Amino acid sequence: MRAPMIEECRNNLSLLNHDWVYEAQNEIVIKETAEGGEGTAKFLTNSPSIVIKADDHAPLIWSLKQAKCADGAIVTFGNEGGPKYHLVELKSKLTVKAWVKALSQFEGMFLTTIATCSLLMKEAAVEVVCYIVFSEDALSNVQSTAPILAKTLVGSTSSIGHLEAWAKEVVDLPYAMQAKLMKSAKNADGVADFGTIA
Repeated sequence: MRAPMIEECRNNLSLLNHDWVYEAQNEIVIKETAEGGEGTAKFLTNSPSIVIKADDHAPLIWSLKQAKCADGAIVTFGNEGGPKYHLVELKSKLTVKAWVKALSQFEGMFLTTIATCSLLMKEAAVEVVCYIVFSEDALSNVQSTAPILAKTLVGSTSSIGHLEAWAKEVVDLPYAMQAKLMKSAKNADGVADFGTIA
């Protein structure tokens, strides 16, 4: 962890509402409380991190065109030269429609995290990871059952259902940022545990 970067964030956290943006360490929990999609994503971190929560108040930045927003984000500080953004979205049944919505929510949270971090520090993200949590995966086999969703429309670089992002485990975000996609089903208690992040 780069101490000066977290110190800069601590000095500027007073600029933001602590209900939505705060410092955390050790276990970090992002929750979805909407009926039918309830669940929890757990993360461990060995160093101080910044947590950004959306709860049901998207968009967190009213002027964004992308009004959808993921459930939360965690900003960690490694030794690779800058912060790392971890964007988290929880779903119940992961259908094509839910996946396309999740991609929009990742975009909204990515932009929200950039804006929030610009108030906290000077450094930009060096890496972004998107985490999708679900109760049921109805997306993985959709290409064989609905091949039309794998078609690419004229003038587009992605398929109708954005299935290539799911298959390649890469999410395209604004500013030419590509995020690694981490997937996890909720356990019987509605929890997905991603272990230690850095």
